[in-house]
Amino acid sequence: MAHRYIFLLDHFATGEKVQIRLGFGTILLYTQTMKRVLILSSLIVGASFASAQSFYEGFENGPAGWGGAATTFGNAGPEDLVFGSGTWVAHNASTSIGLTGWYSNRTDVFPAYAELDQLCANYNSTTGALDINSFFMSPVRTFNNGDKIRFWTRTTEASPYPDRVRLVLSTSGASTNYTDFSTELTAVNPLLTVGGYPSSYTAFEVTLSGLSGPTSGRFAFHYDVTNGGPLGDNSNFIGIDSVNYGVGGVYAPEPPPPGAPTAIDLGVISASNSTLTTLVPALAAGEVKWYTFTVPANVDAATPDFFEIWTSDSGAGSEDTEIGVYTSTGTLVASNDDFTGLFSNLSWGAGSFVGGGAGVTGTTLAAGTYYLAASEYNAAFSPNWGVTSNGLGSLAFNLNLATSVVAAANVNLTGTLNLNDTSGTFAFNRSISYNVMQGTTSIASGTVVADASSESFSIS
Repeated sequence: MAHRYIFLLDHFATGEKVQIRLGFGTILLYTQTMKRVLILSSLIVGASFASAQSFYEGFENGPAGWGGAATTFGNAGPEDLVFGSGTWVAHNASTSIGLTGWYSNRTDVFPAYAELDQLCANYNSTTGALDINSFFMSPVRTFNNGDKIRFWTRTTEASPYPDRVRLVLSTSGASTNYTDFSTELTAVNPLLTVGGYPSSYTAFEVTLSGLSGPTSGRFAFHYDVTNGGPLGDNSNFIGIDSVNYGVGGVYAPEPPPPGAPTAIDLGVISASNSTLTTLVPALAAGEVKWYTFTVPANVDAATPDFFEIWTSDSGAGSEDTEIGVYTSTGTLVASNDDFTGLFSNLSWGAGSFVGGGAGVTGTTLAAGTYYLAASEYNAAFSPNWGVTSNGLGSLAFNLNLATSVVAAANVNLTGTLNLNDTSGTFAFNRSISYNVMQGTTSIASGTVVADASSESFSIS
């Protein structure tokens, strides 16, 4: 569904700058001398609303020396490190600086969660038996309520020295002053208990809330250990990997996690795509066919929205199918054997289901990337993508996916805004927040939601 903003602006001084701040950036608008016409002077083109600022960072391909155990960063004050997602900042702010700051360990303690590199810190962040106070700050982003942050972290096995990491937030724009990171989003082992920090890579996730509107800032990993250091009772070694920041809760694409099956990517399933049908070829005895797909927005029966997966006859003849859906981390969401005759169906939410489902699988399905296993009867579904089939071999059958939620398409902003009695019109592909600034004062703000066709306001 396309959305429009109709801006009605009047009574601005000639040459005055006006900003319209959207969830993915800022459009700068200026009054033109003598003509009282507001011209779009900075065109922002995002890949999509959902991914305009989303990013994944696995800490691969870092700066010179990254990945070498002898090279550390951030011990001499805030230090920029450029990765694929942008510029991160390392700062070991401990009172007494030890031998190491932030670095990537590849093999000598434990391997990365994904790919080769990981973000690491250890007890040598300080000296003696003192407190560790070290920060690794994200690139600048415009935060909104509903955005998500997910990361994976671990320490060594059976560590007798407890570690602690806090995920903290600064709402002070591009500031790298560690004192600005005053909002704690979550903490790993907050009480510094032995065994309280996971000894295998474990995911942690937070959803941003409580913001007054679009807010520029950074998040950071705060390695915060009291009585740490080489002579302290606390602090050992921590690794952080596969950080994903998702605008509106929709994460950026990331490499398949360890153990994930090889799968055919069906892409984003959206209402604008109609029903997606793919042919599952005839399966050999015991064969399981894997697919991935992405749900672009949360599915909720209260909205109402639906998401549905079902099998059907491809023309080869009736077949006894089974399907199972897993999260991107290998958690089994649901499976089904027989729904319509011997064909399978999984459905979430509510609304006008296409394949005969009725939301019996669940009332909600979170946005994200999923793995889908297709097989014939008799199959068993277990955690960590564990699917086994006792089938004897099947005919080809259709695998169908449909939803009522809409994917964010390209965001293209063009047009001219007149300051007199005519208005400019801007088309958007998804719901988005805006904040119109006159100087440093907000003069209009709001959100165009997904079920609205347009938004307008008048400023005088």
